[in-house]
Amino acid sequence: MKIKFIAAAVMAVCSSAAFAAVAPVVCVTSATDATATAGAKTAAENLVNTCAPEQVLYIGGSSALAKGVDAIAAADLFDTSVTPIIALASTEAVRNNAEDKLTQQGNIKAWYGMSKAELTGGASKRLFVVYNKFNGSAAGVSQMLAKFDPKDATKNVAEALVMSVGPDVKAGKAGTCVQNGAIANSLVCDAKAPMLVDIAISDVAPVELYKLNVLAKNALTTVVATPLALQGFGVAVSADLYAALQADQGLSASDKPSISRAAYASLVTGSLKSAAALIPGSTAALRLDRRDDLSGTQASSNIYFANNACGTNMLKGKPIKGVFGGLLPVIGTADSGAGLTVNEWAVGDDVITDLNLPGFAIGVIALGKVEPSASTQWKYVKLDGVSPIADARNHDALNNGMNRDAIASGDYGFAMIASAVTYAKVQKIDKTLLTNAVIAGLQNSNQHNLAGLAYIDGATGRSALQSKVKRTAHNNCSPLIKGL
Repeated sequence: MKIKFIAAAVMAVCSSAAFAAVAPVVCVTSATDATATAGAKTAAENLVNTCAPEQVLYIGGSSALAKGVDAIAAADLFDTSVTPIIALASTEAVRNNAEDKLTQQGNIKAWYGMSKAELTGGASKRLFVVYNKFNGSAAGVSQMLAKFDPKDATKNVAEALVMSVGPDVKAGKAGTCVQNGAIANSLVCDAKAPMLVDIAISDVAPVELYKLNVLAKNALTTVVATPLALQGFGVAVSADLYAALQADQGLSASDKPSISRAAYASLVTGSLKSAAALIPGSTAALRLDRRDDLSGTQASSNIYFANNACGTNMLKGKPIKGVFGGLLPVIGTADSGAGLTVNEWAVGDDVITDLNLPGFAIGVIALGKVEPSASTQWKYVKLDGVSPIADARNHDALNNGMNRDAIASGDYGFAMIASAVTYAKVQKIDKTLLTNAVIAGLQNSNQHNLAGLAYIDGATGRSALQSKVKRTAHNNCSPLIKGL
């Protein structure tokens, strides 16, 4: 249950002390030695803790595209000739409103440094960039659609509570970020603050996330979705299930087994609730590791396997409660039974953690995740005989962790047009140049060779990596059109 706090007005006794001026924290950009008042501090600690950022960029959304955002933050936003990029990690926890539990903030990354001058009005400025992938695509877009109250964090979407850096101006105190062990230019921070998201990254278009929600659909007029690239997804299984599938299909240890799209669809829609859907006659218990309903990966799975979000939005004459809408419902934790346990996870890494446990488990993850070589860990399976990765070890440099040629040609169909979501109206602080740099980094094949993507920009520099398919109007509910 979401806790609401009631503030009471308190009459303060006026005194000279109550109006005493607070000395400002002096911005320090170099290291201080042990004889200094604050003790020994690295240059990175001083910069982050005493110098307020002059520009802030908050990115929310997809965990599938997290590696892409990491690459863009490292290469496209900062001028490293001025000062090195400082990597920041949060020690705090955020509340998952849907499940009312605390999840550690390993899902928040941030960077601090000097911006590229052309992105901040022609002058390099102290830039603080935050990326929050907790709860995935819809969590990022939801923040843009929800009302934001910087004074009362309890009124905001949970994911709006992110990392805070710089000095506490009112208290006249420096920040509390500390060096991450012996890692230079890497800090751990424990302060947090509510922040308005500037751009959201989604594995599918916003309308495909909010098909049933009338209020959200109306609010979607306040945002703009820019197509990025074809984001590939794969069905992954535990080591035990992988070996069992190989044995059932008469394969050697080096051969990748295959499952059918129809078989996985029967699991996620609840028409079959046991491992027999994958291995005829099997009585083994099976774990279905799906993502929660804030996930773009889950929305992609819903679209591909259940035509969910693409149909009538009705089931037996009534709206489908709790799912995004479409022809078929998609099962959740409440549908667990003797032969099938359904888990819902906030991020793809949680799915992988469960897939690495003993027993039979299966789930969908983004192809930016590199298949491990160890036989005791999870593996991708083929879908209808087509592998989502380039080779058995998944080390093909050109394809960068996926069978990009198969996706680009349409032979492997489990890929969605990802979107960058920005505000339709320019905000009070215009960050268009920064958000455009993020968009360009994700959609320009000449700029990055990002894992898990088949580019659709038509650039010539990497023509072999360009998609040879399209979807009408970039609509993920439309079929792939081959042969471009």
